[in-house]
Amino acid sequence: MIAFWNYGCALLLSAQYGMQPILTRRFGSRVASHTLILAAELSKVITGLVSIISSPELRHRFFSEFSLRESLKTAGMPAAVYAIHVILTRRAILNLGPTAFQVLNQTKLLWTAMFSYLILGKKQTFHQMIALGILFLSALILAVGEAEAAMTAGVSLFSGVLPAAMAALLSAFAGTLCEVALKKRGKNVLTYSAELGAFTALSILPVAYMTGGARATSMATMLTSGWDLKAVIPVLTNLLGGVLSGVVTKMHGATAKAKAAVAGMVLCAMVETLLSGELPTLRVWVTLPLVASGMILHEWA
Repeated sequence: MIAFWNYGCALLLSAQYGMQPILTRRFGSRVASHTLILAAELSKVITGLVSIISSPELRHRFFSEFSLRESLKTAGMPAAVYAIHVILTRRAILNLGPTAFQVLNQTKLLWTAMFSYLILGKKQTFHQMIALGILFLSALILAVGEAEAAMTAGVSLFSGVLPAAMAALLSAFAGTLCEVALKKRGKNVLTYSAELGAFTALSILPVAYMTGGARATSMATMLTSGWDLKAVIPVLTNLLGGVLSGVVTKMHGATAKAKAAVAGMVLCAMVETLLSGELPTLRVWVTLPLVASGMILHEWA
């Protein structure tokens, strides 16, 4: 039963990874970027607080063990990194096709392996190094193609490819830090998700100001503009993804979370094709099997 639950969470996380770029692009594009991110993070805080209030055991453990210094150490740094990551991710999703974004996003496995070695001391086998090389090659092929397409369409390289690549690196770094908190320090998934949400929301505000999004309009307009019932959908799926990500990271580690994205990538390509009626580009079709084979080789190595 426990094994079924663990693999079920991994499958749901894959589905969330695959659908999140499409849902964000279709339903959340009219909402101010930083407002959508703030709503997603605050929803994690509310979920965590409800869990603490509704569970006497969890409430006792949280209040007896909570330390602001410890929370800053385990959740503050990953949240600051994650705040920049989610802004770059949204920028990339809105300027790249969902499938292209997903393929570029798989380079997080390469960075996760690197940070797992540097921070946790986890070494990669020879076959795993080959798998990581395949992932890097596939990302390079797609990045060159997307860069050419962006320049042809008059879109800056800094609007799509580079934000996606940087978001993957930051996601891997934050994921490794979260693994340390969840596995080595024994943090509860829901309360830790709430801590991350709170610190990320606080981190978003100065980042929003520095990137100019908050200065372009009044605060009231930024918080309310573009919202409707459909815009809530990507917020809820992002909340689900945050909880599932914590469960998978705690049970299997940050690398397993990165591996879960391969099924989501394939799902994203299929759904995007059905919705748009257009097939992904040739470069995407070439890189999809490369990424899938690299992920599978890394899993079985």
